Amino acid sequence: MYGNYSMFRNGAIPVASIEEAKNAPIDLSGNLVCYFNQAKNEVYLRQFNANTGGAFFGKYVFAETPKEEPKKDEISKINEKLDYLYGMLDEIIKKEPKAKENKKAVKDDE
Repeated sequence: MYGNYSMFRNGAIPVASIEEAKNAPIDLSGNLVCYFNQAKNEVYLRQFNANTGGAFFGKYVFAETPKEEPKKDEISKINEKLDYLYGMLDEIIKKEPKAKENKKAVKDDE
């Protein structure tokens, strides 16, 4: 009915619906069986539970997170902050030679 499963990539068995995955035969040795529904981008897992005689069934959905572009207001605020930081950095660099001269003067006094 379902044919040879070993030919499918990564061991995932392609199915057309969740009902097909639920009704497919499972491995009674307890190995995990993976089914893939490409149309809905879903993965179904089934595993036989010898203690209860039932089967575990799990459904996983691959969801893409929407990418939001930063708003122009946010970009302009970031640019303002960068300009401010660059201005402060320029002031520090301008004062740095004076700080080195002060260190030399302190060493000479000792």
